[in-house]
Amino acid sequence: MTATSHTAMPNYALWQRPPLFNLGEIYATPGAMAFLQENDLTPYEFLHRHHTGDRGDLDPEDIRD
Repeated sequence: MTATSHTAMPNYALWQRPPLFNLGEIYATPGAMAFLQENDLTPYEFLHRHHTGDRGDLDPEDIRD
């Protein structure tokens, strides 16, 4: 995963996607929290992308519906 800074302008188109499911309870591993903290990131963009099915740039063989 590539770290990106949240100091840049947010991508508002990202927030236009509808949710696909209820998130339920959210947990993060210590490693994930360390990554976020070390890279000055928050989990919100990543959670929203997961919640709306935004897989980012993946090869077709890596996408499974």
